[in-house]
Amino acid sequence: MPSLIAVDNIFGSIIRGRLSESSGVPKAVANLASKLTEATIQLWQKTSSKMLPTPAKFHYLFNMRELSRVFAGIFEAPRETVRDEVYLVKLWRHECERVFSDKLTNLADKEWENNCILDVIEDVFGGEMRSNVQGMCYFVNFLGDPIIDADGVVEDERPKLYEEVKDREFVKNKALEFQSKHNEENKVGKLELVLFEYALEHLMRINRVICMDRGSMMLVGVGGSGKQSLTRLASFIAGNFTFQIVITKHYNTGNLFDDLKLLYRTAGVQGKPVTFIFTDAEVKEEGFLEYINQILSTGEVSGLFAKDEQDTIVGEMRPIAKKEAGKGFVDSADNLWKYFRDRARNNLHVVLCMSPVGDLLSSRCRKFPGLINCTTVDWFLAWPEQGLRDVSESLIGRVDMASTAEVKTAVINHMGTVHKIVQDATLEYFQKFRRNVYVTPKSYLSFIKSYTDVYKREKDKVDVLKIKIDNGLEKLFQAQDDVKKMKVELAAAEVVLADSVKKSSELMKEISVATQAAEKVKSSAKEIADAANEKATTIGAEKAEVERDLEAAKPALLEAEDALKAIKPDDIKNLKSLKNPPVVIKIIFDGVLILRRRQMGVNCYKDNYSEASKMMNESSFLADLQNFPKESITDEDCELLAPYIHHQLFTEEMAAKASGLAVGLCKWVKAMETYHMIAKVVIPKMDALRLKEAELATAMKKLAAAEAELEKAQSETDKLQQKFDEAMSEKQRLQEEADTTKRKMDAATQLLNGLAGERDRWTQQSADFADQIARLAGDSAIACGFMSYTGPFNKTFRDLLLGTLFLEDIMSKNIPVTKNLSVTTMLTDEATTGQWNLQGLPTDDLSIQNGILTTTASRYPLMVDPQGQGLTWIKNKESSNDCKETSFVDKMFRTHLEDCMSYGKPLLLANVEEELDPVLDPVLDKAFQRKGKGYIVALADKECDVEPEKFKLYVTTRLANPHFTPELSAKATAIDFTVTMKGLEDQLIDRVVQ
Repeated sequence: MPSLIAVDNIFGSIIRGRLSESSGVPKAVANLASKLTEATIQLWQKTSSKMLPTPAKFHYLFNMRELSRVFAGIFEAPRETVRDEVYLVKLWRHECERVFSDKLTNLADKEWENNCILDVIEDVFGGEMRSNVQGMCYFVNFLGDPIIDADGVVEDERPKLYEEVKDREFVKNKALEFQSKHNEENKVGKLELVLFEYALEHLMRINRVICMDRGSMMLVGVGGSGKQSLTRLASFIAGNFTFQIVITKHYNTGNLFDDLKLLYRTAGVQGKPVTFIFTDAEVKEEGFLEYINQILSTGEVSGLFAKDEQDTIVGEMRPIAKKEAGKGFVDSADNLWKYFRDRARNNLHVVLCMSPVGDLLSSRCRKFPGLINCTTVDWFLAWPEQGLRDVSESLIGRVDMASTAEVKTAVINHMGTVHKIVQDATLEYFQKFRRNVYVTPKSYLSFIKSYTDVYKREKDKVDVLKIKIDNGLEKLFQAQDDVKKMKVELAAAEVVLADSVKKSSELMKEISVATQAAEKVKSSAKEIADAANEKATTIGAEKAEVERDLEAAKPALLEAEDALKAIKPDDIKNLKSLKNPPVVIKIIFDGVLILRRRQMGVNCYKDNYSEASKMMNESSFLADLQNFPKESITDEDCELLAPYIHHQLFTEEMAAKASGLAVGLCKWVKAMETYHMIAKVVIPKMDALRLKEAELATAMKKLAAAEAELEKAQSETDKLQQKFDEAMSEKQRLQEEADTTKRKMDAATQLLNGLAGERDRWTQQSADFADQIARLAGDSAIACGFMSYTGPFNKTFRDLLLGTLFLEDIMSKNIPVTKNLSVTTMLTDEATTGQWNLQGLPTDDLSIQNGILTTTASRYPLMVDPQGQGLTWIKNKESSNDCKETSFVDKMFRTHLEDCMSYGKPLLLANVEEELDPVLDPVLDKAFQRKGKGYIVALADKECDVEPEKFKLYVTTRLANPHFTPELSAKATAIDFTVTMKGLEDQLIDRVVQ
């Protein structure tokens, strides 16, 4: 060690130069600054003589490094912020507490050190200064708001001004803002820290160190104390890149070197501050610590970079070094490598998170002294009771409890007391049974979470029962009111029913009279209809006969019409040009003249062609023939026509030889004669038919009149029938309503009489539910204390904790609780326990408790099972779920783990030792992340699908007295399945009874 004069020359010169009048600080501050070296040396001497190293306090070593850290902390504050002497002394006190007090392992030592600091202040700076600097004293550098230029561009998102904390609540809110930003930017690894006073202090301590150049820390505390979470938040606040290695089954020195290269390039080449979190769980090989020791001691790891990698880095650093170091910098390879190494050392902040349990930490620090000498130690003590209350208030305060504010406050205080009770019980348990049990802050958080879940679940159950009972009572009281109403309704309905019966009888009489009248009209109409139908049938037959006769003449007429149509004007013109046509034409034209009754000679076959020529000269000749009134032909005409028609030349063949016109006229004359011969027979029939049709029309009018009268009578009858049907329907409805009302009234009366006793019991039970809900505050606290803390203890200590210590504290705080509460009855039922017994779980009370812990605890069970009873039970219990049994020595362990998680099957990890493979850490922590519609978990070097609702993990050990680390105790629920004498007696008695 250098002499005190040399120490003063070193640090005194630095501090006096920095805080001199010439630098702009007040004269009083400059004068006081010259005494800081004396005060620091005096404190260092007192501390070194009092705080001596022991096996439990192996790190109580105070040397020049502590002095340099004090002044390094003072230099973090800009000189312009040092306003007066009090501010400077507060800054010095803060740095001394951070360097000397934070590394001490218990409250007594910390209190002595803090008083020693105040005593030194009084000795060096006076008693008035001591009174001025007492109280809270903290300095941080993250209180400033982001710096934004005139254009709205953020110049510095995290301005760092090392300044005094005036309001602790403001610092807390600022830290919570950073935590919210962290969670927004990082979907994986979200932080949900409750920053009570103790946690906030550690956050400020960590942030202070990792913001300094070459600042590294060792955080010492049991697992679950919040070391890693607080470091991540502090690193985010500082704007550092946070890194932590991922241990896999094959992780080795080569993998560590690859990770360290990444960190060095990030810190050295990119110039970005890096926080490297390294925990004792990641010391897979003790050689890892040698490399960490090198980083802390010298800033580099020998052999980390190959020659070609060094050349690459040197090339990348050349423009950076020229820009930052200035024109005087010589960019040789050695200078550039040194610049890279110094830059990386300044930006690389190692944060070691270690557990103080056992001798492992002290042994490692002796082997690798850089772990202690080159880090600032922050020793995490057990959470103070006020911190425990703050956490429970933060979490339980959000729970909607059916209790008064006083009871809720008492429950919040009870939660912290329970944790303290169990902490004390672990010491007594070790003294009596030499068994190590650890409770950590993580256990406490699990305790609170279980309380909120159990309280809500049990309250919902009671609420459901209460709703059912209240509904039953409501139905009973409603039934009483309904019976009264139904009596009144039934009396009124009977009156209305009697009136309806009277109206129905009167309507029935009217319908009878109307029906008789309608029947008479219907009979008369039927007679008329029958006669008309008979006439219609007869006339229809005659009409069909006449139509058949007329149809016989139709072909000849149609042929004549077609022949006439075939005659062309040229044909007539040609005939007219003939002076002496053939005889056949003359004969045919004589027939036409006869039918048209034109003038012609008296004798047959007389040449009348001159008259025929005149007829042909008429312009309407063909039209007159086509429209000839064939009904006007008489028998006389046919008699005159007969000699011509029967003439041998009066044929179509002969006519065709003479002229086409002659053929048509020949056909026409014959057709007219044929039509007349048929018509003179048919026409009388048609006349008779017309008379009969007239008679039929008259009959149909009478029928229509009769039917109209019948329809009118029937309509009136239908209306009356409708009224009668409506009256009968109304009568039926009233009768059914009356019957229904009477049945309901009888049934309700019978029900009320039968439930008269139940009504009183339900009324009392409904009133008792309010008391039961009130008692849930205490009942849930005991049940959750059982699930979160009692698993590692034997039956004796479980009974002591549940039946005495927990209950006494609840009673002393006036928290409502059920007398003689049985956690087994509250947390399970006989059907479930009976099923467990059939599956191989012993019937004694301890085993039932273990079964509850195994199936209901919020963390996966870690079963201490030297006799194998728990192992047998789990195998039988999960056999139907395709449970897979494996162990760490099984080559297929990783495959089994991934398969069970992916398919949601139980996994039984049997015969483990005192430590578990780090690959299980994210599984034990239930670090399941939603991805799409499913969940994944990061297993070391890969992401695996997981079914959180179905996947179950059971871990068993055959060790009779395992010493699990606090970290493992925080991640899993240790459960002692060891058979006791009392348990064995209960099992034997049960076998005898069976």
